[in-house]
Amino acid sequence: MRYLTNYLSSPSIGLSRIVGSDGHQIRYYYQSHKTKLKTYETVDIQVFVGRLSQHSLPKGFQRVRYFGLQATTSFKKWYEVIARAGGDLVDAMMSYTKRISYVECFEEIAGRNPLKCVFCG
Repeated sequence: MRYLTNYLSSPSIGLSRIVGSDGHQIRYYYQSHKTKLKTYETVDIQVFVGRLSQHSLPKGFQRVRYFGLQATTSFKKWYEVIARAGGDLVDAMMSYTKRISYVECFEEIAGRNPLKCVFCG
């Protein structure tokens, strides 16, 4: 029950978006990404519950909400750099970041080459 209460306190769909129910079907709306308009949909209750349960993670998993520049600490760190970049943001960000390989990333974090055996080299 404790695990499920996390999803009850912040459900994947707000109750205000559920328009009605006749006991067999549920009518709700969402904003379409394609048309940017409210789209109403009527589905069976089993389909509706199935769609909602997809948003519940298995026990022990954690949801990552903010990663990269969306994380509060990263955004504060890079805010002035982004603000100074002004119009040509992509070029400015590319000058501060570079694409590195898995090996380089692992060496930077762990301090060793993951492709070399730790016992025989």
